[in-house]
Amino acid sequence: MSWISNSDGCKVIGRRMNQTLYHASFELFELDATLAGKTRVIHSDKHWIEDAFEEARKERFCSRRAAVFASANPEDAYAYLRGESAERKIYVYEVEMPSPHRHPMVLIDRAAVNGPKHTSISDIANEYWTPTKTWTYWEYFDTSLTILRLTAEPDDEAYGIAKGRHLIDFDLARRLWPPPKR
Repeated sequence: MSWISNSDGCKVIGRRMNQTLYHASFELFELDATLAGKTRVIHSDKHWIEDAFEEARKERFCSRRAAVFASANPEDAYAYLRGESAERKIYVYEVEMPSPHRHPMVLIDRAAVNGPKHTSISDIANEYWTPTKTWTYWEYFDTSLTILRLTAEPDDEAYGIAKGRHLIDFDLARRLWPPPKR
């Protein structure tokens, strides 16, 4: 699955234009292709997360529901998608986004672990949209991206370093918002 987007009339407020980032996909795309116009599929058991994050968004940024996602480097893009499926071929692209937003990816996972009734959900969503902590593993998104070139698949060491950055953020989020007691 590739993350595809459509425009939702989001506001662009003082962000760098045409930032080069990296997008991973199970699909092979042609160079100079622009990905836009489709809304990503959200698993039914994850709708509550997107609802909570949408409520906290308050039109400050593009909606996650209609966004195409990227990472700051090829290793992070690859690591994310490899976590979705280790068996499928992953293509990593250098891409350009017109006005990307940067947010700590791990907070989506933290919300899922804590659950919809946990008192921390609004705090987690607010930290996602307006980060105040020192995060290391970011997701970038916008309403479109353009494929610049296909990159090499990261080696195992680079993949491990990317996973390590994710684990650092996972640990920080767990300390800030511990899971509910069972």
